[in-house]
Amino acid sequence: MTVNQSSRTAGLTWLLQIAIAASFFKLAFAPQSQAIFTSFGGQTGATASALAELMVAALLLIPAGFLTRIDPSCSCSAREIRGWGDVGGWIGYANVVGAVLALGVIGGAIATHLLAVGINIPLGPDSATTDGGSFFALEMIIAVMAGAVFFLRRREANAFVHALVHVAKSPSKAVPAVS
Repeated sequence: MTVNQSSRTAGLTWLLQIAIAASFFKLAFAPQSQAIFTSFGGQTGATASALAELMVAALLLIPAGFLTRIDPSCSCSAREIRGWGDVGGWIGYANVVGAVLALGVIGGAIATHLLAVGINIPLGPDSATTDGGSFFALEMIIAVMAGAVFFLRRREANAFVHALVHVAKSPSKAVPAVS
């Protein structure tokens, strides 16, 4: 019994999504994060960052076909959307939206390292010892994984943009599938 390429790609995509979700939870409570956020909003900034990471993790862990009506005539994974209030249709794009948001959140973290706090972060709020750049390296790995998820779900990203455009033009009709 052979596994086709589509099954391998789907498995790889889910492994990456789970790894990103797990990594974000790790970043939210790390002592290095506490050291970073003493300069950037303290507890409020850390909480906002943790909530953004939680939202990304949740979006990445929702099964792509959950509550959706997949148009069988479309080879691009388009889902039929019946207007802005069609939660069941929109939620099918949760993974691709999660990947984009993951890139945004981790991009902000990387920019903060490069522009403000540096690559070597103290191991805790009052520690003189640094992590040697391991926290930054983890963020770079997460960025690569999020980029890979977006690439592997690029057809869904295309279909999502198509759905946004068509619902904006005619919100009362179902969005036709992308061919």
